[in-house]
Amino acid sequence: MKLPETIAGIQECFGINYRTLLSVNPKTKKSSTETRILHLLPSDLSGVNVCPGAGNCRRICLHFAGNPAYFNAKQRARQRKTKALTEVPSHFLNLLAVAIAYEYHANKHQPLAIRLNGTSDIVWEDLNFNLSTAVCDFIGKRFDVTLQPGQYDNILKVFQGLNVTFYDYTKLARDWRKCKELNYHLTVSFDGYGNKQNAKVCRDAWQNGINIAAAFNIKRGQRLPAEIIY
Repeated sequence: MKLPETIAGIQECFGINYRTLLSVNPKTKKSSTETRILHLLPSDLSGVNVCPGAGNCRRICLHFAGNPAYFNAKQRARQRKTKALTEVPSHFLNLLAVAIAYEYHANKHQPLAIRLNGTSDIVWEDLNFNLSTAVCDFIGKRFDVTLQPGQYDNILKVFQGLNVTFYDYTKLARDWRKCKELNYHLTVSFDGYGNKQNAKVCRDAWQNGINIAAAFNIKRGQRLPAEIIY
C-alpha cells in the first residue's frame, strides 16, 4: 500500500479526522483541567492486542458502556483509529500531533490534559517517529503552535514546553523513571484477585512511588478495607 504523504491523505485513507481523533467523556468533563482522550478498540477486538496486560478488566471494559444505539458507530470509529496506528504508526502519530495542537488551540493555549490510553494500554513513550516539516507548518499556520520537525523518541516530547500534560492508567511494567522525566503521569490499575502478573506490576510500581488504583465492590455506606492482602 502506498502511504499517503499529506494530512488529508491519511484522513481519507483510514476514515479518520484530526478534529474528532480525541474526545471527552462524562468523568473528564468534571475535571478542572480540560481533558481529551484517545479511544482505540480495546484488547484484541481489532485483531491486534492493544491491551497486553488486560485480565479481569476485559469483561467490564469502558468500551462497552454508554448508549447501545451508538455502540456500532463507536466501535467502527475506534477500529479505524486502531488500524491506522498499527499499520502506519508514524503517519498516525503525525496526525495525533495535529489533533493535540488543534485541541490546544481550541482551549486558547490554556492547560490541557491528554490521555492517550482511554481504552488501550500502549507504551507510548517507546513509539519513535519523524514529525514532518509539512505537519509542523500546518500546525503553525492553523493553530499558532510552534513545533519543531524531526525525529522524536515519542509523542510526549513533541509538546514539552507547552501547557500540555499527558497521563494514563496502565497494567504494564513501564520504565517509571523515564515516564517521570517525560512528565508522563501514570497510575497502575490493580486488576483484582487472580491476575498474578498484575500483582507483580503493582508491587514494582509501589516500590517506585507510582500510584495504584483499585476498585472495590462494596455497598453504599461500607468502609473501604484498610489493606489489601494478596
